[in-house]
Amino acid sequence: MSRGLKILIIIGLIVLLIWVGIRIFSAFFLGPRAPRPAITRGEFNFRLVYEIDGERFIAEDTLIVEHGGTGWDAGAGHFNKWTSHFESGNDGVIELFRDESERIFIDVPRYLIPRYLMGERYLSPTRNLIRRVSLNDSTIPSSRLTLLEDELLNEYGIEIIIWEHDPPIENRFE
Repeated sequence: MSRGLKILIIIGLIVLLIWVGIRIFSAFFLGPRAPRPAITRGEFNFRLVYEIDGERFIAEDTLIVEHGGTGWDAGAGHFNKWTSHFESGNDGVIELFRDESERIFIDVPRYLIPRYLMGERYLSPTRNLIRRVSLNDSTIPSSRLTLLEDELLNEYGIEIIIWEHDPPIENRFE
């Protein structure tokens, strides 16, 4: 057997041992795999009705959520991944106000959290629905990145009339 072939075999064995070691380490030390959901797809309708200066606007769509496999994170361990998109093809961001200095919008995907909607109950939509972004200066304090509904009405004359969406599903994880 030539010296080059011996070196190649040794390198192959080292790579195989490293791969086996990583698999054993992840199986025993990184925790169990994420339990698989029984229901892997859901559709969630939402409806937003709001008024600006007496004119009423309606935004309706359906968020489609699908299981996207599992992942691992150093902080969270194994978890289920969820992908989502809106039936209309829109990005789910509803702009309420814009001028030269700021933009006020509702970021539906940040509120309708796919993991929560698909039955992972330990998560809930706690984020405020209304968001504000400075277009000129990125130094807005984080506490001012969201607005309460009364601030939206008092500062911009925009009133949220209805915000409703389908509830989360009851899911089993095995």
